[in-house]
Amino acid sequence: MNGFARLIVFTFLVILSSNAFGYIPRFEMIVDRLGRNHGYGYYLIDQEVVIPAQPTPYIVKEQWLINTDGSFRLRVKGERELRDKLDITIVYNGMRKHYVDASGAVKSTQVGSEFADPLFFWKSTDKIIDLLRQFKVQLPDYKSLEKLVNADSNTPINPGRSETLNLARVGGTTAYAIGRLTDFGQAEKEPAIWIEQDQFNILKIRLPSQTEVVAKEYGRHARGLYFPKSRTIQTTTGNYQINLRQIKPVDGGASNRALLSRASLDPKKYPHIKLKLPDIDAVKTFYQKYR
Repeated sequence: MNGFARLIVFTFLVILSSNAFGYIPRFEMIVDRLGRNHGYGYYLIDQEVVIPAQPTPYIVKEQWLINTDGSFRLRVKGERELRDKLDITIVYNGMRKHYVDASGAVKSTQVGSEFADPLFFWKSTDKIIDLLRQFKVQLPDYKSLEKLVNADSNTPINPGRSETLNLARVGGTTAYAIGRLTDFGQAEKEPAIWIEQDQFNILKIRLPSQTEVVAKEYGRHARGLYFPKSRTIQTTTGNYQINLRQIKPVDGGASNRALLSRASLDPKKYPHIKLKLPDIDAVKTFYQKYR
């Protein structure tokens, strides 16, 4: 191949790669693909949470029973120095959580203000979008854009594109960046979510508080569930690390369905579900804010 031919091939490849990087599908399609990556049915997810502390961090074991349609149950148990000091059972329905306090009374309240985990669980695009709105992520508004027309030709100006849906890089990976762009020099960054361009997995979420959740090393599990091996909750005061231990699908029979109901929180039948929460600020903050 002579030099001119090589130049032609190189130019062609550059054009193709530029088009591949530059194409942005509609927001609805991106969220639909994200929801499909959350599998279907019931799963048990075992993970550890590393809570920063001196001289050594606290280690907590979490087991989630999730129904990708929107209900979850969480069992929290402390390990090492937190053994027998931390034990929490929470049932989540929508954006409310139910638990049994230390006295044995069943309590219901709103989920933590920065409870972003459903974005990794929910299959419903409507629920994902509603939660992004709660986190004040500015979503694309195509209707207003479609009204913009060229004054001379009366044709639409760039229909289907939005200032709040762009391409960006997260750790070297190309992603769809959804949210209002942060102005140069702006002290606080705008809430946003970054979804991988090719696989449609969440790479990063930024919340209004400036907390960021970074997800890495996705693996494929049964029934089409994609889930990260590692998530880091980066805050202004320290980082929480969440490491996946294992995931397995379980049946959606009567026993598991019952565990996802508030009625399953019966302290007389299951004494262990009474709240145990040590007087440790870092631990209390995590389970009040992020759970």
